[in-house]
Order: sequence, then C-alpha cells, then structure tokens
Amino acid sequence: MTLPAEPNARSIAWGWNDASVVPAYYERALAPLTDLPGSGARILEVGVGCGYVLSKLTQRCGGRGVGVDNDPQAMDLAGRVATSFGVCIDRVRAQGERLPFADGSFDVVYSQGLIEHFPPDTSELLVAEHVRVLRPGGLLAVSVPNLLNPFHTWLKYREGTSYRFYPERSYTPRGLAALLKRHGINVSGRDGYGLFWSLWHQRSRLAYYVSAVTLRCGFGQEFEMNLTPTLRAHLCMMTFAWGRRPLA
Repeated sequence: MTLPAEPNARSIAWGWNDASVVPAYYERALAPLTDLPGSGARILEVGVGCGYVLSKLTQRCGGRGVGVDNDPQAMDLAGRVATSFGVCIDRVRAQGERLPFADGSFDVVYSQGLIEHFPPDTSELLVAEHVRVLRPGGLLAVSVPNLLNPFHTWLKYREGTSYRFYPERSYTPRGLAALLKRHGINVSGRDGYGLFWSLWHQRSRLAYYVSAVTLRCGFGQEFEMNLTPTLRAHLCMMTFAWGRRPLA
C-alpha cells in the first residue's frame, strides 16, 4: 500500500496572482536587520513569495538578489515587484531542500514564512541548506509564525485542516533560535512583527478594519516599535531570529 504524501507548502494554493502586497508589513520584517553588507553583496531569499523583502534588501545593499521559489505565480510577481523598485533580481525555480548553489555563495540568506509549512525533518533540512550556501561570516535571518501569539495560534487551532495556509507549525522565539543554533549559527538577535496584523486572521470585518487601519496609517507600527525586541518577539504574530555563520 502507498501512503499519501504528507502535506507541505507545495500543497497550499498561495494565490500570488491575487495577493495584496502590504509594504508596512514587510517593512517591519526588515526593520531589525541593520548590520547588512555593502555594495556587491549577494542576497538569497528562499521562498521568495511576492519578492518585497528581497527587493528591499537588494536595494539597501546595492547588491545582487536571487529569489528561489517553486511557484510560477510567485516568480512572476517577484519580478514585477523588483522592477517597481528599480532593482535586478535573478529568479530560480527550485526546491529549498536542494538549493542549486555552491557552498558559501551568498552574503545574506533570508526566509520568511517558509520552513513552518513542512514536516520537522524537512524544516531542519531547509535550514541546513540555508546555512550551506551562506558564506562564513554571512548573515542568516529566518521568520516564522509565533506560537505565543494568542490570536493567530487560536485561529489555527480552531480551523484545523481548513486553515488557509495549512499545514503550518508555529514556533516559540526560543525554539526558533535553538533551530538556528543546531545548524551552527551564532544567533545575535530575536524580534517580532505583525502584532495587529494577527487580528486580520480572525476574519471578522471589525478585525480586518482594525488591522488595515493600523498598517496603512502607521500608528500600529509606531506602537509596535515602542515595545522592546523581547516583547515583540514574544507577542507578535511572527517571530524572527538572525545570526551569522562562524568564520571557522
């Protein structure tokens, strides 16, 4: 008997053709990353999605961006977003467990909302590949849903397999940091973003308007930024850890 394949990110209908790119959300994801390399840096985003983060990192570093995804709609959208920012990115259709790059090819490797959609052993393999293609001394940053955010975690529990982005496994901030450390990364920081955005996922009209107003008008982000990084990492919908591959 052949067992059915375990669901993962490739079974999710992401719908990038109809996606709404909300700059404020992605800008908060980028805010903690300040120690970036200079001109000429090579930047990789695994699971490029809409391409906003990769385009901004490429712009800020004055480098060359590479986006990997297995979804043709994402590849198309990422290209259009990059063009809107006036940057050039390479788009490579591949799987994150087998990145088609040599060891130590990139100065920055980033993934957002990717590794949690796979079984734990595959998530470990994804992070191992992140690290493999990162040069010694390079920066790795990974963002995942936060298990400690009550709104988002409750929604996923309530909806079960009908949750739009099922399967999705949330992490605690400590658990995410431990994952990076297991693969040799010297973790230097933890943060979080999406405090009010998590209300949108409750799918009520009021929750949607509350989160939309805070994102569009900015005062939600201002409130969020006034929290300490530790509080953001523990309270927000997304938790975020980053660090560097040792030089030796």
